[in-house]
Amino acid sequence: AYRTALGHAVERVNAELSVTERIRRFVLADEPFGIENEQLTPSLKIRRHVLKQVYGARLEGLYKA
Repeated sequence: AYRTALGHAVERVNAELSVTERIRRFVLADEPFGIENEQLTPSLKIRRHVLKQVYGARLEGLYKA
Protein backbone atom coordinates (compact mmCIF):
# COMPACT_ATOMS: atom_id res chain seq x y z
CA ALA A 1 0.00 0.00 0.00
CA TYR A 2 2.79 2.42 0.92
CA ARG A 3 4.75 1.63 -2.25
CA THR A 4 1.62 2.20 -4.34
CA ALA A 5 0.94 5.57 -2.70
CA LEU A 6 4.56 6.59 -3.21
CA GLY A 7 4.34 5.46 -6.84
CA HIS A 8 1.34 7.73 -7.39
CA ALA A 9 3.21 10.65 -5.82
CA VAL A 10 6.18 10.00 -8.12
CA GLU A 11 3.82 9.95 -11.12
CA ARG A 12 2.41 13.36 -10.12
CA VAL A 13 5.91 14.82 -9.80
CA ASN A 14 7.07 13.21 -13.05
CA ALA A 15 4.18 14.87 -14.91
CA GLU A 16 5.89 18.22 -14.31
CA LEU A 17 9.42 17.10 -15.23
CA SER A 18 11.21 16.67 -18.53
CA VAL A 19 11.90 13.14 -19.76
CA THR A 20 15.52 13.26 -18.60
CA GLU A 21 14.55 14.40 -15.09
CA ARG A 22 11.86 11.80 -14.41
CA ILE A 23 12.14 9.12 -11.74
CA ARG A 24 11.82 5.73 -13.40
CA ARG A 25 12.47 3.31 -10.54
CA PHE A 26 13.07 3.67 -6.82
CA VAL A 27 14.00 1.61 -3.77
CA LEU A 28 12.44 1.98 -0.33
CA ALA A 29 14.79 1.96 2.64
CA ASP A 30 14.09 -0.56 5.41
CA GLU A 31 14.43 2.15 8.05
CA PRO A 32 14.95 5.93 8.12
CA PHE A 33 18.53 7.11 7.63
CA GLY A 34 19.90 8.12 11.00
CA ILE A 35 22.94 8.60 13.17
CA GLU A 36 21.94 5.57 15.27
CA ASN A 37 22.16 3.16 12.32
CA GLU A 38 25.33 4.93 11.10
CA GLN A 39 23.77 5.92 7.77
CA LEU A 40 24.23 9.60 8.67
CA THR A 41 27.15 11.39 10.29
CA PRO A 42 26.60 13.51 13.43
CA SER A 43 26.45 16.55 11.10
CA LEU A 44 23.67 14.75 9.13
CA LYS A 45 25.73 14.01 6.03
CA ILE A 46 24.93 10.79 4.17
CA ARG A 47 27.46 7.97 4.64
CA ARG A 48 27.37 6.69 1.08
CA HIS A 49 29.69 3.75 1.75
CA VAL A 50 27.32 2.47 4.45
CA LEU A 51 24.29 2.87 2.18
CA LYS A 52 26.13 1.03 -0.57
CA GLN A 53 26.82 -1.87 1.82
CA VAL A 54 23.22 -2.00 3.04
CA TYR A 55 21.30 -1.30 -0.19
CA GLY A 56 23.91 -2.01 -2.87
CA ALA A 57 22.28 -5.10 -4.36
CA ARG A 58 18.88 -3.41 -4.59
CA LEU A 59 20.36 -0.27 -6.13
CA GLU A 60 22.26 -2.28 -8.72
CA GLY A 61 18.99 -4.03 -9.53
CA LEU A 62 17.53 -0.68 -10.57
CA TYR A 63 20.02 -0.45 -13.40
CA LYS A 64 19.72 -4.08 -14.53
CA ALA A 65 15.94 -3.94 -14.98
